[in-house]
Amino acid sequence: IWDHHAEYISQVIINRFNLLRRTVYFVNNPHQRRILYLSLVRSLLEHCSPVWAPHRVGVLDRLEAAQKRCIKWIFCDSFTTSWSDEFYLNNLVTLNILPIRLYFRYNDMKLFYKVMSRMVNVSLPDYLYIKSPRDIPYATRANIGI
Repeated sequence: IWDHHAEYISQVIINRFNLLRRTVYFVNNPHQRRILYLSLVRSLLEHCSPVWAPHRVGVLDRLEAAQKRCIKWIFCDSFTTSWSDEFYLNNLVTLNILPIRLYFRYNDMKLFYKVMSRMVNVSLPDYLYIKSPRDIPYATRANIGI
């Protein structure tokens, strides 16, 4: 069910980006375009993403392709221009934006940390519990680097 939602979100992102592109065609400053992208397009991707984040490669590729198109727009580059993965990642670093896959992983880890630290009101399942390093045998601590 969540894969359908992720595909729907990818289509909404593309539609919102096309509307943005047609509406603010006169903006040529990359900084202003970045702000427009983050606030109007990327925000759709970030809303409740730990719940619906896709794990299928095809959906992730579609979302990454949509972001790549947006990044080309931010830099006023033609959509027909082919970018290598390295060039795309360098441009993401320049804009201080994470790739889609890393963003979803980061969000998952952030939520896990908040749940484990009891920063959110979510009860842990019985099989997850916090164990202090003193409770772990020394041989195991050496294996996991504690």
